[in-house]
Amino acid sequence: ESINFLNAVENQTSTTLQDLIEAKNMNFSIGNIFKACYRMGNVSHSDSVRDLNKIIWFAQRELDRLRNE
Repeated sequence: ESINFLNAVENQTSTTLQDLIEAKNMNFSIGNIFKACYRMGNVSHSDSVRDLNKIIWFAQRELDRLRNE
């Protein structure tokens, strides 16, 4: 029963993050950076090193996009 509650909380957080990303008109890369920063070290399927590498990868992708505009 507690697992279902935790899943519901995680799903609600995902929905809330997505709503905020859309409300702020974040693009794909910036949205992923925001989510990774918010969740860093707090999600069971990912550790902080993986999250930081994800942030770096999406930041580099966004820099490349901006340089090519």
